[in-house]
Amino acid sequence: MILISRVIESAEDFLIPLRADGPNGDEDRLFRSVNNKHYFEFLYIRNADIRNPAVKCNYNNGERLGQWRVGDHEFNKLEEGGGTVVYRRDVGSQTAVWYDILVPYTIELETNPIDGLTQWDSVQPCTPWPNQNRQITDPNTQAIACQLSVMNE
Repeated sequence: MILISRVIESAEDFLIPLRADGPNGDEDRLFRSVNNKHYFEFLYIRNADIRNPAVKCNYNNGERLGQWRVGDHEFNKLEEGGGTVVYRRDVGSQTAVWYDILVPYTIELETNPIDGLTQWDSVQPCTPWPNQNRQITDPNTQAIACQLSVMNE
C-alpha cells in the first residue's frame, strides 16, 4: 500500500479527467472494463507544473481547471491534513464507480512499510488490463497535458 500523501503533494494539485463528457454528462467519462466495472480515469498533475509560465491556459481551460483541484474536487477530494482522499461512488446512473489515477511522476516508495511487513524495491504491473485505451479525449485535458514537460519526458 502506498499512502496517497506520498503521491499527492497538495490540495492545490489537480486530478483532471482523461475522457470527455457527453450527452450524459460525467457518466460519459466512465470507462467500462471487460468485467463490467465502471472506471473514472484521471491524470494527476502537480500545481507547480500547471503554474509553469510555459504552460498557457486559455480562459476556458483555466476556468474549467479549477473544478479539478484536489482540495475542491467533486469526485476525489483530498481531506484536510492531506492523508485521505474521499472517492465519490456514484457518477450519473452508475452507483459503483472505481477510480484510476495515472501519475506521471516518480513516487518514492516507503522504506519503512505501513504494516511493518510489506517490503519492496520496485512496483511492476503483473498483467496489462485488457482492451484498455488510455487516450485523452477531453479537449481541455489535451490542451493542458500536451504543454506539460512531465508528459513529454
